[in-house]
Amino acid sequence: MSTSQKRTRKPHPKGCNGSAVGPAVPTAVRLVGNAQAITDRKLAEEKIQENQALLVQAEQLANLGSWEWDLETGAIVWSDNMYRLRGFAPREVAVTEEFCSGLLNPVDRERGRELLAQAIASGQSGEHEFRCAMKDGSIRAFQTRFSAVISEFGKVLRIVGTTQDITDRKLAEERIQKSEALLAQAEQLANLGSWESDLETGAMTWSDNMYRLHGFAPGEVVPNLELCLQMLSPDDRERARNFVVEAIASQRSMEHEYPSSTKDGRIRIHLTRFVPFFSESGVPLRIVGSTQDITDRKLAEEKIQKSEALLRRLSQELMHAQDIERRQIARNLHESVGQTLAALKMTLANLEHAVRENTEEAWGDLQAVRGLAEDAIREIRVVSYLMHPPMLDEAGLRPTIQWYARGFSERSGIDTTFGADERIGRLPQQVETTVFRIVQEALTNVHRYAGSRTATIRLSQTEDRLRLEVQDQGCGLQPIAPGRNSRPGVGIAGMRERVKQLNGAFEIESVAGRGTTVRAIFPITPPKSRP
Repeated sequence: MSTSQKRTRKPHPKGCNGSAVGPAVPTAVRLVGNAQAITDRKLAEEKIQENQALLVQAEQLANLGSWEWDLETGAIVWSDNMYRLRGFAPREVAVTEEFCSGLLNPVDRERGRELLAQAIASGQSGEHEFRCAMKDGSIRAFQTRFSAVISEFGKVLRIVGTTQDITDRKLAEERIQKSEALLAQAEQLANLGSWESDLETGAMTWSDNMYRLHGFAPGEVVPNLELCLQMLSPDDRERARNFVVEAIASQRSMEHEYPSSTKDGRIRIHLTRFVPFFSESGVPLRIVGSTQDITDRKLAEEKIQKSEALLRRLSQELMHAQDIERRQIARNLHESVGQTLAALKMTLANLEHAVRENTEEAWGDLQAVRGLAEDAIREIRVVSYLMHPPMLDEAGLRPTIQWYARGFSERSGIDTTFGADERIGRLPQQVETTVFRIVQEALTNVHRYAGSRTATIRLSQTEDRLRLEVQDQGCGLQPIAPGRNSRPGVGIAGMRERVKQLNGAFEIESVAGRGTTVRAIFPITPPKSRP
C-alpha cells in the first residue's frame, strides 16, 4: 500500500495529567441516563413503601407482628405492630433478649429458649405457643413461628419470625371444648347420641355416645346408613327408609321408636328424632338427628302399667266383694235379724194381753220394750236398704233410684227430683250397682257439704251410652288452699274408680256459689236385634 493510500490516525485526546481518555460522551446522553436511574430508584422506593404499607395493614388485620434477632450483634428488631401486640407504642421500649424473656412466665420462657436453641443448632424452623404479660399487666396468649437465616457457609446468622395474638381464638376454643364436654355429659346422662348424615356423599358422623349406644367404642367402626339398617329387623328397616323419604318429601322433622341390636346382640329400644336440611334451591343436603335409648323407660312404663292393671283388678275385686258382702249382710239383716225382731214384736203384743190387768209399771215397761223393737226394726230396714236395697235386684235401676231419692228427700229435707228415660230397662248388675252407689255418694255429699236445698238426678240412655247426672245449687267445691293436699276426697276417688272400672268417663263441674254437677257416662252394649 502506498503512503498516499495510508489513513492518517488522529491521536487520542490527553487528559489533564497527559493520559489518554475515552471517546467523548455527549452531555445530553449523560443527563438522560442520570434521569432514568433516578426514576428507577424512585419507583423502587415507592414500591418498597407500598409493600411496607401493605405489610403493616396485613399485620394489623391478622393481629400479628414480625421480628428479627441478629445472632452476631444480639440486636432484636420489632415491627411497629409487634410493639402494639405487647401494649407499647412503636419503639417505646428498647427490645433486648432479657426484655423479651421477662415478659414470659417461667414455663413458657424455658420452652421458648429450648426451641430457639434447636433452631440455631439445626437451622430448622419452629413454632411455639406461650403466655405473655402486657404493658398493663394483663396476660395474653401468643403463637410465634420462626426460621433460621443461614449464610453460604452454613452458619446461622439470624432468626426471623412472626408472632400472632391468639387469645380470642384460644378463648373460643376453650368455650367450644367446654360446650362439647357439656354436650357429651348431657348425652351420657340422657342416654342419648347425636348423628349427621350427608345425603350427597353418604358419609355419616356419630357422637362418641352414639357409638356407646350401639355397644362400640368411639371410632371403632365407620358409621354409615347400611350399618344402621343392619341393626334393625327387616320390617323396621323398611319403616326407617320410609321415614327418611317422608321427612325429605315433607321437609319436616320425624321421630319413631324401634328395637335395635347392639354389638353384643342385645336388643334395645331406641327413639330417633331427625330433621332434614336443604340448600337455598331446595336440594336435600343432610339429615341431623338424635337417638335415645329408652329401654329402661319402656320397661318401667310396662311395670307401671302392669302394676296399675293389677291394682285396678284388685280394686275391682275388692269393690265387687264389698257389694257381695253388703248384699249378703242386707239379706241377713232383712231375713234373719229383721224376722227375729218382728217375732219379738209379735211376742210383745201377745204379752200385752197377759199383763194388761197387772200394775201400771209393768204395762209401761212393756210399752217401752215394744217401742224399742219397732225402732230396731225400722233401723235394720233402713240399714239393709242402704247397704243393698233388694229392689235393685228385683225391680232394676230406675225404680230403685226413684225410691231412694224419695226416702233421701224425706230424711234430709232436701227437695230431690228424679228424671229418667222411659226406655231404660234392666242393665248388667255391675252397671246398676255402680250407678246406684254414685247416686248414694253424690247425694250424701250434697247433704254434708253443699248447703243446697234442692238436688236433681237425671238418667238418660242412647244406643251405646248411659248418662247419669246429679246436680245441686249449693256452694260448689271449695278451692284447694296453697300448700294443702290437692288429692280428691275418698268419696270422689271411689266414684271415679268405679266408673273407670267400667271404662266410663267421670267428671265434676263446680262453680262457686252456683252448685256442682257430678256426671258419669258408661258404655253399654246395645241389645242384639231379633231375627
